[in-house]
Amino acid sequence: MRKAWHAGFSEAAFTESHIPDLSARTLAINNSTPETPVLSLNLSMRAQNVLERENINTVADLVATQPSRFRRLRGVGDKTRKEIIGLIAELRLRFPESVIPPKPAPAEDETPRIYGGQERHAIVKLATQ
Repeated sequence: MRKAWHAGFSEAAFTESHIPDLSARTLAINNSTPETPVLSLNLSMRAQNVLERENINTVADLVATQPSRFRRLRGVGDKTRKEIIGLIAELRLRFPESVIPPKPAPAEDETPRIYGGQERHAIVKLATQ
């Protein structure tokens, strides 16, 4: 049974991760506009997935995002973080802040509230009813 198991995997083809071509990325950045989709910037698949998960779809969205946002994300490796943060730096050189407005701060009612003491006790009591 063990031989059959190994035989099944020995015939499988090895694939390599998509390693982005830096010259193609430089060309894509030079030809980009604020409306260009970030998926066309020749990023690694992991970086594309992170940006998609964070709802960053265009170059303007990416440039307006603070790089510190990516330092706090769970499940994102260091290489992917560095790739995204480096891309933000390159795009900010190409597009000054006067071209792309920063993202507005969240409204007061959208900011997360931390409950403590009696408020937390009341919430737990309501949740258990």
